[in-house]
Amino acid sequence: MTERGRNDGPDPSGTEWHDRAREQQQVLYDSFGQSRETLGENLLLGACAAALAELSSRKKNTRMRITTDLVCHDGHLGYLAWPDCAPTPLSGVVLIQEIWGADAHIQDVAVRLASTGCATFAPDLYATNGRRPESMTVERIAEVQGFMNSLPRTTWMNPAERDAELAKLTEW
Repeated sequence: MTERGRNDGPDPSGTEWHDRAREQQQVLYDSFGQSRETLGENLLLGACAAALAELSSRKKNTRMRITTDLVCHDGHLGYLAWPDCAPTPLSGVVLIQEIWGADAHIQDVAVRLASTGCATFAPDLYATNGRRPESMTVERIAEVQGFMNSLPRTTWMNPAERDAELAKLTEW
């Protein structure tokens, strides 16, 4: 741009620019040997990884104090993290849990996101009426996670192996 509002490059609404963008997109697909969907997923994962790397580097360089709280409103539980000294109003992020629930990892991610200056809320999707059912307690999920992590990944994709490992369990 040479002056405000004036772009000396190709007109982004013109067909030449769109044709060139499509060619570059096809080169990306071909060079990675992936379908459009797979490449899109990989690019998204890469962007997420880069964002998290940036967040962790900021955490190391920042001494922002973060306040955290386990909150309950109308029977819904969640983990809330926010920076103490950030200018208000704060932007907000809703952090959705993985299969393991709003565990220590999700709480750590919430704190890292809050260290960028936004309030972060991670709802506990397993909780109803202010608490988790017995089968979904933090301790119970940690047991299941430990069991699953102790087996080779291929076991879960092979029904015979999976059933054999599950049959060995006594408390389930």
